[in-house]
Amino acid sequence: MPPPDPPLPPIPPAPPIAPPAPPAPPIAPPVPPAPPIAPPAPPAPPIPAEPPPLLDEELAPPSPAEPPSPALPPELELLGLVEVPVVLLLSHAAMRTNESSGKQAKSERFMKNLRGDVIMMSISRLQQHELIEPHHIMHHSDWLARRAALSPNKVALIDNVHGGQTITYRQWNRSANRTAHFLHERLGMNKGDRVAVLSLNDVDVLDVWFACAKLGAIFAPLNHRLTPRELALYLSTITPTILAYGKEFAPIASELQATQGLSVRNFVALDGAARARGDDVDFADRALASDAQPAPVDVAWDDPWVLCGTGGTTGTPKAAKLTYRSMTANAVNTVSSFGLVSSDVTLLNAPLFHTGGLNVFTAPLVFAGGTSIVCRSFDPEEVLASVASKGVSIFFGVPTMFLSLSQAAEFAQGALRALRICISGGAPCPEPIFHAYWDCGIDLKTGYGLTEAGPNNFWLPAEDARRKVGSVGAPLFFVDMRIVDEARAPVCPGDVGELELQGPHVFGGYWDAPKATADVLAGGWLRTGDLARQDDEGHVFIAGRSKDLIISGGENIYPAEVEAVLMAHPDVIEAAVIGVAHAKWGQVPRAIVVLREAARTNSTALRETLGTFCRARLAKYKVPESFVFAASLPRTGAGKIDKKQLARDYA
Repeated sequence: MPPPDPPLPPIPPAPPIAPPAPPAPPIAPPVPPAPPIAPPAPPAPPIPAEPPPLLDEELAPPSPAEPPSPALPPELELLGLVEVPVVLLLSHAAMRTNESSGKQAKSERFMKNLRGDVIMMSISRLQQHELIEPHHIMHHSDWLARRAALSPNKVALIDNVHGGQTITYRQWNRSANRTAHFLHERLGMNKGDRVAVLSLNDVDVLDVWFACAKLGAIFAPLNHRLTPRELALYLSTITPTILAYGKEFAPIASELQATQGLSVRNFVALDGAARARGDDVDFADRALASDAQPAPVDVAWDDPWVLCGTGGTTGTPKAAKLTYRSMTANAVNTVSSFGLVSSDVTLLNAPLFHTGGLNVFTAPLVFAGGTSIVCRSFDPEEVLASVASKGVSIFFGVPTMFLSLSQAAEFAQGALRALRICISGGAPCPEPIFHAYWDCGIDLKTGYGLTEAGPNNFWLPAEDARRKVGSVGAPLFFVDMRIVDEARAPVCPGDVGELELQGPHVFGGYWDAPKATADVLAGGWLRTGDLARQDDEGHVFIAGRSKDLIISGGENIYPAEVEAVLMAHPDVIEAAVIGVAHAKWGQVPRAIVVLREAARTNSTALRETLGTFCRARLAKYKVPESFVFAASLPRTGAGKIDKKQLARDYA
């Protein structure tokens, strides 16, 4: 290891920018703390009509003049008050890195580079200048209250599930307030309690998510693609006190109610007309609760906000703790590095039990004041119509979604050309799909993420997308990365190794699984299990999962590379490559291929055609030894190709 950097010389104080302004009149005394949550109140009187919602960068009607704020202390004049929350967040991250790795050099350099006098400024100093109130200092969890105060009339959500209703940030915050009172007063939910939700995408689910932040409770969305048995095993791990379910899943809720030993005290029907059991709580009862702001709850940066199940291909899914720090840092990284703005509109059609639905754009757009269109699930026609009529500007999907959209007649007519950010993730995207979008003037690029980090980690500038097909780009603003060998020593540029990540966006560990947490966070770096290489310009390419690596006669074969070649063949829709045992070479690659319908009539000839196609593009040892044709490929709950199942079926 190289010796640590020498200490940086102290930074001399900056000269004053301008003569000090005359003192301003004092502001009004702080508002006293809100009273504790009260017993259920009678139905509130109708809310006065809202001003017209703002979809773009319109200004709300002017409010009465307020007295000017007092002069800022010198520390805040250096960075500006708006920077302080992010600076404090990142200083916490630097100190956490220091604690986990036992090394001080990195955090000390970080502190000095950001002016330690600002970062280490005490909370009491902020309170002394009346810039924040004491009882709000740790209430960084309530994103909606903050956003509603900043842009109350801006459209936050467009509810495609219920006819396209628009919901402003003020309205959404009030609905989440009402949900928080309902969860606390009616159902007894408190800080640290878990509320599990089994539902397709819905505004009600979003209300529960952000209501949990108001209570310090933990939101635990469930993968609705799991069987009742698998769900019961997962629930026994996270031990929720409440399980809310959508109407589609009432039969599964009924089966879970008959399961012995579950911790659930209350089952809540999101649609009261479809209760699994007559005494299940009707979510509509929250209409009787107050929409006033709940009393603040102190939460720490490392408290969990969400428990997000991992893919689960190795058994029962582990519950990843997404903390207030990690989700805030992901939003900061995304807004600052992707360039999100308040006029951006996205489609929320990725499932909310997956980090992609929660954190690729949904949470970052709340941070930026943008708009999400809530969709039940992915529907190509809905995507095309929403881009055309509702101003969708940014879009995230998995490769199969982009393939489906490209086959629509409207695609060739430029239906998606208005998208300024278009990102594929979740699995490697075949090169022909990139070219199809580029030919239509759409800058499709690939992203990289995982439940345990972000999931946003890299960004590839548009000008590099075409010359670096398949690259995920360079790390985001507050993401550190390295690529290491089996001894965890850095590899040379161009060499393949395991990708490791570090930063405040990294998760807080697995729920009730200290050994698994220690294994994946060894040495202060997150071990992703993904293989990658970095070119001499710093751009990263993902080579595949380390556990999917095929070793044939001592040579490494990366399935993603072979799959990309197969997907370039015009008769191939999808392909997956696995390793199978071989007496001489140890392992050889086998390709499982989904063909276009027109090519399925002569499979024998096509096996030879695919072999010839691969031999022209790959080293001999990488060419699949055999080809198996399948009607479809199995997928995990996260929509990724299930290599474990393929190995069971075809190896």
